[in-house]
Amino acid sequence: MQRIRLIHKVSMTADPSTNSYKIMVAGEDKDPFTNPHTYNLSTEIYHSVSDSWTMAGCPPPEAKFGSADPGVWCSAVFYCITELPYGVVAFDLNREQWEEVRAPMPSCLSSPSLLEHRGRLLMVGRVYHSQGVSYKTESIPEVESIRIWELQSGERDQWVEIQKMPTNLCMEFMKSVKPYTPIVCVGVENLICLATHLSPQVLVHDLSNEQWHWLPRDPLFPKCRNFYLLGFSLKPRLDTQP
Repeated sequence: MQRIRLIHKVSMTADPSTNSYKIMVAGEDKDPFTNPHTYNLSTEIYHSVSDSWTMAGCPPPEAKFGSADPGVWCSAVFYCITELPYGVVAFDLNREQWEEVRAPMPSCLSSPSLLEHRGRLLMVGRVYHSQGVSYKTESIPEVESIRIWELQSGERDQWVEIQKMPTNLCMEFMKSVKPYTPIVCVGVENLICLATHLSPQVLVHDLSNEQWHWLPRDPLFPKCRNFYLLGFSLKPRLDTQP
């Protein structure tokens, strides 16, 4: 790359019509060990057609990228969650510019993840009872539910709730999850898969019929582990060439 030395976000999008792809990288254009208190972000794009990097618009200065959500492409726009407080920023690949998504985030939200489904931008997250959340005391918030929202654009962008996990499934899924434990959320075609590194169980929501079901348990999942089990969606392609 030309300037970036410390990567915050990286993602790739492919164009099947031209057998080409682009890689978007957002990060700091300095040595990370020189002054850790400065936070100046830059964006670079790799073009497979020209085999070169170009500079693009900088992310908003208040954008603090979260590590739990990798971000997602939706209609040539890269969306990712910032924290804290939670928000969403978007990188338009055609204009090569960043902007903040002005839709207010749902209240009492935790562990949000973004997904793309047939041109729709979805978000999955936990919602806590408002009276239970406290960052100034040692009180532990109580999970109310896990919900799915869709970003709807108009005169005012807004997150509209489209699904709520049934209470019995939510209780079973959350019984092995500690407060603020990250939830791995992956979208694969019509399926939304939810998992956590603390359990071998994966809960799936089918958007086509609005049904929930469990995947088979992992028989090799160890009783104790000291690392995170992460997942991501992948559509293998052998025809995309540099």
